[in-house]
This record gives sequence, structure tokens and C-alpha cells, in this order.
Amino acid sequence: GQGLVVLLVCLSLAAAYWDMEDVMLIIIPVGGAFFLLDLFVLMKTSGEVGILLNEIRDIAEDRRTWEKPVLKPYSLFRKSEEALLSIHENKKESMEKRIQSERMKVELITNVSHDLKTPLTSMIGCIDLLKQVEELPQEARDYVTLLSAKAERLRGMIQDVFDMAKAASGQEVQLERLDMARLIRQTAADMQDRMERSGLQYRMKIEDRELPFLGDSRKMYRVYQNLIENTLKYSMAGSRVYVEVSERDGRIRTSVKNISGCEMDFSAEDVMERFVRGDKNRTTEGNGLGLAIARSFTEACGGSFQVTLDGDLFRVDTVFSM
Repeated sequence: GQGLVVLLVCLSLAAAYWDMEDVMLIIIPVGGAFFLLDLFVLMKTSGEVGILLNEIRDIAEDRRTWEKPVLKPYSLFRKSEEALLSIHENKKESMEKRIQSERMKVELITNVSHDLKTPLTSMIGCIDLLKQVEELPQEARDYVTLLSAKAERLRGMIQDVFDMAKAASGQEVQLERLDMARLIRQTAADMQDRMERSGLQYRMKIEDRELPFLGDSRKMYRVYQNLIENTLKYSMAGSRVYVEVSERDGRIRTSVKNISGCEMDFSAEDVMERFVRGDKNRTTEGNGLGLAIARSFTEACGGSFQVTLDGDLFRVDTVFSM
């Protein structure tokens, strides 16, 4: 430290003019004083560095409990502490604005979806009445059939947007004990007619026993309904679709695998974003919300959701603890 340097310099100068005894009588107390001063400065600096490191850790873990700088105004690290706290305040303000913006978007989507449902319900009711008119010419009847199909598709899209908004709002889930094997079988049974008409070959491999987990029954039904719906829309014609449910290491695992009917020139993360579709030409009936909703509902119920792409193979895995 500085005390040792001063001691050595003074010792060199004094030795040239004084006796060694006189030198030692002067140098020892002076050097000792500088040494103690160095030790005090070192301990003080270490303490301030410790305070700064603790503040950095608390900010990183979002555990900050103080409002003003802790270090003294004359501290060497006071400016660094002020800069750190300023960064934290800016980050906090930015996060609050982002949360507020997300909340406003969710409220907007929810309100618009709700407002669209009312007139659409009236339109569908009128279309149903037109279907019952026996004197309706065949050409007009064809138009009514087309309107009915488009109105139903629009209703499904509005419901998907509404569900996505609810999922993004962090709504509470009603957890209960469910049986994954039963859930998948029930979902497949409800969609059996569409699965048979699709021309796809579904291969179900489900363990013949109860596979319990905690989840929201309505949301989890929607998850696997969306995954099967995804295979109906995007699988290669005549190909096989594999649905597997099993338990391993205390975890309930499901896997839905299909061969894509279009080239998958996108990443797994991209296809799970809202309004992103595997069919970039948008020739299919999807709206790009199915996987996003499925992931949101799965994670809301405490599970994990993973999409894997391997050539033309599209695979979705979910995992829940028993």
C-alpha cells in the first residue's frame, strides 16, 4: 500500500544522512501510521464494494427495499451507486409501462371480441332462418350455405381471439385432479368424425391406466383439441398422425406428431407466436392462434409446452407432474 511505499522512500533518504538507530526511531512510527491508514482505507473500500454488490444482487432479484443511495456523498462509489439506482428506476418504469400497455391491449381485444359476438350471433340466427325457407331458389340456397360456413368460421376466430386475450391476462385457473388418458380419449372421441373424414391415419398409443395430474379441465380440453385441430389443418394428405400418452419418472407426457403438408421454413418459436401460421400462403382455415392458446393454457396449468421441428416432422410435447 501507500504506507509501505512511503516507509521505503523515507528509509532510503534517512539512511544516507542519519544513523540507523535514529532512522528506526522515526521511520517505524511513521510507517506504522501509514500502514494503519492503508488498512483503514482498504477496509472502508471493501465495505463499500460489499454494499454495492448487495445492491446489485437485490436489484437483479427484484428485492430492493431502499429509495435513496446508501453510500456517503464522498464515497468513491457514490456515483456508481446513483447510476445503478437510475438504471433500476428506468427499468422499473419501462416494465410498468409495458404491463399497462399489455393490459390495455387485452382489454381492447376482449371488448372488441365481445362487441363482435352480438351482431354475429344475430347474423347466424338470420342465416339459420333462411335455411328453413323452402321456396328459396337453389342458387340463393348455395349462397346461404356459404354465408353460414363463413359466419361459423368468423365466430370461431372471434372466440380464439377472446380466449387468447384471456390467457394473456394471466387469469386464474381452476385446478383439479384430471386423468390425462381419459382426457385425450374424450377429446379424440369428440373429434372422431372430422378425424375419419380427413383421410389421415391416427395412431393412438395411450397407457391403459390412470395418468393423474392437476389442471383446469376446460383449458386442458382446449389444449388437446387445438393440437388435434392443428394436425387436421396442416398434415400431409393421407399421412399418419401419432398421439402418445405415457408416464415416466413421475411425469405425464403427451406427444402429438404429424408430417407437415407444407415446407416448414420457420422456427419452433416463430410458429408459437400469435397469428403466425405454418401455411404462410394462408390457404388453410387456421388463424395462427391455436398453438399460442395451447401453450398459454398449458403453462397456466403448470405444465411445459414444446414444439420440435425435424425436416417435415412436426411434434408437440406437453409435460405435467403427477
